[in-house]
Amino acid sequence: MVLKSSFVLLALVFLFWGSGPSKGAMEEVYATLSIPSLELQEPIYLKESKYNDLQYGLYLLPSADYLEGDSSQMIVLSHSGNSKISYFKDLDLLRIQDRIVVSLKDTVYFFKVLDIYQEEKDGEIAIKKPKEMSLVLVTCTKYTDHLQTVVIAKNVGKLIKM
Repeated sequence: MVLKSSFVLLALVFLFWGSGPSKGAMEEVYATLSIPSLELQEPIYLKESKYNDLQYGLYLLPSADYLEGDSSQMIVLSHSGNSKISYFKDLDLLRIQDRIVVSLKDTVYFFKVLDIYQEEKDGEIAIKKPKEMSLVLVTCTKYTDHLQTVVIAKNVGKLIKM
């Protein structure tokens, strides 16, 4: 009976994690994105990592910034459907003033949602680069195939890890 339970557990582990990034991919993690109000916590991979791809979850836009400097703007995309990699499926539940946390190896950045809007999904996103550090989250808008939801968050502080 114990053997049967162990087999079921191993099968479940393979089913849910077998197709994702390997343990070695942890070296390619740039940061962790946490949205407490959505109970979301997922890795953001380095731009050059093969895991920086929508098929694995979050996608750090290569033309955007890493969080380096006061005016950097990081842009992260993810799916909004019903699959296990649809990490932004509840992004429409975010509200103005909600908190978002981005944890790097030595620094934790705190963001506050300033704006949420929809725009045409045409392969481009018109986002002004602000004077302060910001985070932009983008996903397809639910129940439509021609709009995308854009969340703009402003940095409101940071904590240096010791």
